[in-house]
Amino acid sequence: MSAATETAPEQPELPGPPEKAADAIAISVVLPCLNEAPSVGRCVESALEAISRSGLTGEVVVCDNGSTDGSAEIAEQAGARVVHESVRGYGSAYLRGFSSARGTFLVMGDADASYDFGEIPKLVAMLQDGYDYVVGSRFAGRILPGAMPWTHRYIGNPVLTGVLNRLFDTRLSDAHSGLRAMTRPAYQRLMLRCTGMELASEIAVRAAQTGLRQAEVPITYHPRSGSSKLRPLQDGWRHLRFLVGMVPGLMMMVFGLLTLVLAAATVIVVQPRPFGTSPSFSLHLTILFTLITLVGAQVVELGAAAHLHSLKLNGDGRSQLSRSIERALESPPLHLLGPALFVIGLAAEIVSLLQASPDATAHFRFTVISLTTMMLGVQASIAVSYLTRVHGSAPSVASTLDEPQRDGVSL
Repeated sequence: MSAATETAPEQPELPGPPEKAADAIAISVVLPCLNEAPSVGRCVESALEAISRSGLTGEVVVCDNGSTDGSAEIAEQAGARVVHESVRGYGSAYLRGFSSARGTFLVMGDADASYDFGEIPKLVAMLQDGYDYVVGSRFAGRILPGAMPWTHRYIGNPVLTGVLNRLFDTRLSDAHSGLRAMTRPAYQRLMLRCTGMELASEIAVRAAQTGLRQAEVPITYHPRSGSSKLRPLQDGWRHLRFLVGMVPGLMMMVFGLLTLVLAAATVIVVQPRPFGTSPSFSLHLTILFTLITLVGAQVVELGAAAHLHSLKLNGDGRSQLSRSIERALESPPLHLLGPALFVIGLAAEIVSLLQASPDATAHFRFTVISLTTMMLGVQASIAVSYLTRVHGSAPSVASTLDEPQRDGVSL
């Protein structure tokens, strides 16, 4: 599979509920499988036993993703219904398995025996209590010795979970757990597309964006059976790239702000003859970095506009970034920033014109910086006016500040 994020063209429609109540299935446990012969049979049996203990009807759907070790046959003999997906990928297997599932509650887990399927009733009980999406948290529960490499436990998972929580205003302790459950309507609202490992991030992000009522329950994580299919660096990069790609406005703002600050700092500190070079070099450098400053400011403004448009389209008003932009747009100082920059630049230019300078190079540099400040003022005034208008037509997020958080439950 290529390193690029692949997306499925269309999420398969889940089958509707059976017409006869006697044929209804409450729980569908979906397991992706790629050469898991040593463990898949045990996982299927454990899941079926857990379904039986819950007192509900259910099934285990194993999606074979091209196994060559007889995993599909073993799963079928253990009592699973086996479906096949030719397109390789963690997400591809899950999407195929979900499309074949018939249950009201969909439970996802791995077929490598790293998760205790005896804990399925805990997740399903939360769904029965009214939650839409439940995550089994390894970090809130127990991670047995040898179950997770220290790099994953102390670096990979915490970093990715932290980035996700920060960008999407969630409070998950284990955003990439492989044991989760959701209701059928919740799955249909998620509209999942990712075909790789980043599906785990996509579920968490879409659950936050669509306002699903979420919860976490502590679980125990066991050492896996067989060799891992996870590629830490490549799969970690896919997760991170997906998360960043979901907030392009924020990334534009960060990039533009860094560009603006670095360019402006360079303009201020550069001397008429830096490092003993000619005055012409100093002038060219000044002009170059003032132009970069203007570009950086434009990228920041475009990023803010992109984020507010996303807010308007998706109604994602719970993020910290959305609230920060809203507060800024409602703050009088921001509306005065553009006019203030223009007046400062104009005043500096008038002083420059009235005060003759024997150093023509320094005089020209001062003039360039003054005019750039005026242009930044005009640019900022237009941007703030436009953003305020977009914000005014977007769903207000101020009211969400006092709403109870629904991103999870205390553990």
